Amino acid sequence: MTSLPVHIVGDKSLFSSKNAVSRLKDDVRNGTLQESTSYLKENCDFRIVDQTEKEVKVEVFLKEEMDVKEEKDVKEYNKEKKDNAKRKLASRINSMREMRQSESTISSQLSKKLGDNKDQVPRSLLEEYARLKKLGNPIINPLEFLKDKEGYKKMLEQLIPTMPNHPYKQYYKDALQWIS
Repeated sequence: MTSLPVHIVGDKSLFSSKNAVSRLKDDVRNGTLQESTSYLKENCDFRIVDQTEKEVKVEVFLKEEMDVKEEKDVKEYNKEKKDNAKRKLASRINSMREMRQSESTISSQLSKKLGDNKDQVPRSLLEEYARLKKLGNPIINPLEFLKDKEGYKKMLEQLIPTMPNHPYKQYYKDALQWIS
């Protein structure tokens, strides 16, 4: 028999007697666990939550409460899974819609987003962005360069030398020259 401490987590009033608490702890230490009815009242159960070299934690709960909790967890998981699937589908639809757009449409939409800042972004950069966007690979939007010029300047200075014959190299060179 080991002297490993056993901690009961939960409502101890669910035990059938005070002696049942000590019997459960002894049985956990010895590895001779019995059914929950030998320790707990009706509709109650236990489970070992955490077992380390230093201690063992046993959770005591009502079966009905646990069923409700598990049901809520399953519902939340399913809802989250469904929401993720919706977001993924919406993202895919948007990217496919962008692929079908002409370069001039992409360029004009970007100009509309710029609003008063239209004159700040060179027209050639907008057109190059629109052409490369049609290829379908991820590319940094010129609007992003306006948000953090210094951060993108450092990033582009490191990125451009690693792109020997990449189709986006000239776009990033032009962007770096523009934000410098």
